[in-house]
Amino acid sequence: MSACLGIPTDRVDALTFALGSGLAGIAGCAVTLLGSVGPNLGGNYIVDAFMVVVVGGVGKLVGSIVAAMLIGIITYLVGSGTLALMLPGSALTEFFTFFATTSMAKVMVFALIIAFLQVKPAGMFPQKGRAVEL
Repeated sequence: MSACLGIPTDRVDALTFALGSGLAGIAGCAVTLLGSVGPNLGGNYIVDAFMVVVVGGVGKLVGSIVAAMLIGIITYLVGSGTLALMLPGSALTEFFTFFATTSMAKVMVFALIIAFLQVKPAGMFPQKGRAVEL
């Protein structure tokens, strides 16, 4: 259909492939700075990346950026114990102290994401339009 409207589809396909390959190469170079290269290189990041896309809203770049920032900030605040220190003498202090490790903070963030998706299953920024089913 695009070719019938005069859009050079071969050029669009080539540019899309080139841009995607270039971004994948840059991402690969950036990830190698974080640790050693091996067959399981991206395994630690795949769950977090999936959570970011689902919470932000599938197909929305702004949603992914906002979700990444929120998930990262919440994980840091809970995992570093900062949130427990912000609530001294409170009944929640002991609760947040229990989650004050990196692995337990991920568990808490995952539980919060599950609760959030129960309320807004399409994410923070859902797609709008006639093609989207309500």
